[in-house]
Amino acid sequence: MVADTKDHAEKLIHACNEYGKVRAGGFDTLDSPNAAAFGIVVVPKDKDRGYNSACRLGAMVTGVYAGNGASRHQMRGRLRRLGQRRKLVVFKTVVMENSLLHLVSTEKKCDSDRKLFSYMFSLCSASTAAHAT
Repeated sequence: MVADTKDHAEKLIHACNEYGKVRAGGFDTLDSPNAAAFGIVVVPKDKDRGYNSACRLGAMVTGVYAGNGASRHQMRGRLRRLGQRRKLVVFKTVVMENSLLHLVSTEKKCDSDRKLFSYMFSLCSASTAAHAT
């Protein structure tokens, strides 16, 4: 999990551990001898360089935080490495419902759905026209 700040990371770790299903730890648990005991690792968004031990992790969950694209790319690169142990690595960005980003992404999805439907309709129409002649 990627947190906005160190304080935010501590709150997320506490919340995850309160739930109790999977043990959560902070950035320092990545290189600890018992690293495998932590199923969730929460790091602040500024911890994007200088470690390779995240290759055992299989997913990254982040919010929409201010920053630059290079840092986000570096953060993803911590998981997507040559030493990655998993066949599939998942990246998810959590967006607050009814926020501007949510509405824009919903509109884009609707627009792409409309384009897809229009394209499929044109294929069906062309196929029907070809059979009619």
